[in-house]
Amino acid sequence: MTAPDQNARLFHAAYARLNDAGPAGFASILRDLYAPGTVWNGPHPLNSVTGADGVLDGVWAPLVRALPDIGRRDDILM
Repeated sequence: MTAPDQNARLFHAAYARLNDAGPAGFASILRDLYAPGTVWNGPHPLNSVTGADGVLDGVWAPLVRALPDIGRRDDILM
């Protein structure tokens, strides 16, 4: 299996875990998913956050508070 295939499988598995875990389980999953020095750049007002805890506190937690029923669906094709 190629590295991109392995990365895609890891990505999809991690996001499936996030979907199943709910907000209480996000921290441990995000720490597994993101490297400690990860820099996540997003649109304003999120802007730039660093590390798994930064992604959790600056991106995921506010998103889930605003949209508590949010979920990822891989079956939507365009």
